[in-house]
Amino acid sequence: MAAKPRPARAQSRRKAPSAPGGRQPSSFARLRVLSAVLPIVVLALALAVSYAVWQRERREIERVLKEDFDRRVNDAVSVFRERVQGYEQVLRAVSGLFASSRQVERIDFHTFVRNLKMEIHPGLQGVGYSMLVPPGQLEMHLAEVRAEGFPTYALRPEGERTVYTSAIFFAPPSAAELSTIGSDYFAEPSRRAAMEQARDTAGVAVSNKIRLPGEDAREVQPGFRMVWPVYRNGAPLGTVQERRENIVGWIFAAFSMEGLLGSTVGGERGSLALEVFDGSELQGEAASSASSSERVVVDRVGGESSLRLFSAARRVEAGGHTWMVTAQALPNFATPIAISQLQLVTIVGGVSSVALALFTWALMRRRLRSLRNREELQLAKDRAEAANRAKSHFLAAASHDLRQPTQALGLFIATLRAMAKKPQLRGEEVGHIASRLQMAMEGLGRLLNGLLDVSRLEAGAVEVTLAPMPVQDMPTQVQNAFAGPAQAKGLKLKVVPSRLWIESDAVVLARIVSNLVANAVRYTERGKVLVGCRRRGEGSRVRRVVVRHGRLSVPSSFPRPYRGAAISPLLRCASAE
Repeated sequence: MAAKPRPARAQSRRKAPSAPGGRQPSSFARLRVLSAVLPIVVLALALAVSYAVWQRERREIERVLKEDFDRRVNDAVSVFRERVQGYEQVLRAVSGLFASSRQVERIDFHTFVRNLKMEIHPGLQGVGYSMLVPPGQLEMHLAEVRAEGFPTYALRPEGERTVYTSAIFFAPPSAAELSTIGSDYFAEPSRRAAMEQARDTAGVAVSNKIRLPGEDAREVQPGFRMVWPVYRNGAPLGTVQERRENIVGWIFAAFSMEGLLGSTVGGERGSLALEVFDGSELQGEAASSASSSERVVVDRVGGESSLRLFSAARRVEAGGHTWMVTAQALPNFATPIAISQLQLVTIVGGVSSVALALFTWALMRRRLRSLRNREELQLAKDRAEAANRAKSHFLAAASHDLRQPTQALGLFIATLRAMAKKPQLRGEEVGHIASRLQMAMEGLGRLLNGLLDVSRLEAGAVEVTLAPMPVQDMPTQVQNAFAGPAQAKGLKLKVVPSRLWIESDAVVLARIVSNLVANAVRYTERGKVLVGCRRRGEGSRVRRVVVRHGRLSVPSSFPRPYRGAAISPLLRCASAE
């Protein structure tokens, strides 16, 4: 059985000192994981708080914007109602002209309308008069108008029908007047409904949404037409039948939505989008959607500020007609100050969160380094104490080896004294005693050098020098040094000679083998101790020095972790082999 003492490094791994304060080495790993996780948790919490603050600020800004939006929409609706009522007042004024005159001439109509100053009514394209032409008087009507300077005058559309109407006046004079003269609006179902409503109610009526052509406007655009009935002067109008019998024509005003809405929103047109729908045309789902008092869409301002764009719808009763006014906030409705405020909250929250996370990470790293330094100091202290205890055990074990050569020297000296009393001394006996004395002195020197080398090993002052050396010298030294102690214990010491060469440090190797053999002799109860070299691996290189022994008996008082500690420092040096 080979005696292969474990190196001190392996023994230190076998019994690792505990961390300071009773903590296990895993506490450092837990703190290391915590130092990586805690900054992330702090960052997440800080971002959550920043997001909550951002949401609260966004809701406050949206509340202020919502109040401003409602104010603007209400103002726009009020202005729209006032504008439509202004158009109605224009029609009432023109109807006064017809009520105060037996017959209104074209020049009188143009002069009166010009004096109304239509430019103060944005969106109003013009005012006209459409007269009712009895079927029996159609040819006479055509001749009268053509005589006034319209040689191509004719009713449009052509065809026979029971009721004819013709737009004969339109002011202010423009190219639109030429396309308007002769138009029979009563022949169109959409406009007929408004004309019949005005006739039967003796009040203002508004047509459905139409596309104003050149007949009624300066340019083609969507709009509406408002009509007012004209009756015979002094005729009874108490019943619907009387109104129908005494109707002579209708005054109409054409106005465009573009001009009306542009004036309604005024300087706010760039931030609000207004649309006006004919309330009578809204049906089904469209009516339900548009009739809601307010609708909020989830569009975002320019994709940057995350502020909601507001949308609202209002029903307006004006001019005897139901209107649906819708308003939509445009991306620039939110002021730059509001957008910058949200962006500032976002930047400050993000930077603060990252800074807090980095600060937490720095604190944890500092705590981690402090704990690691304390554990390393404690570990170094424990290792120093273990080395000190191992040295004490080594000195205790080496004391026995020191006594053996000392006792041998005492015996040899006593033998010499006894031999000195003899009258005659044989040279062979004196030479034998002298050689044994020399061997004992060499063994004592080796032991003393071993003790000194232990201190040098601990201080790291021993240098290992590899050089080729014969193996046969080492068994001879072992035989001379341990033959006596082995014989004294009744053991058989056998050294196998070898003619191999090895590369090692001769001094260090000799001390290692001496310690191995000394331990084998000391703790073997019976049997023999065999010392030799074994060839292992490729080629003829010597890989292992083997010491076989019989049954061992290691005292239980000798601590198990330190058994063989006397040679462990030397083994560390011999590892260079």
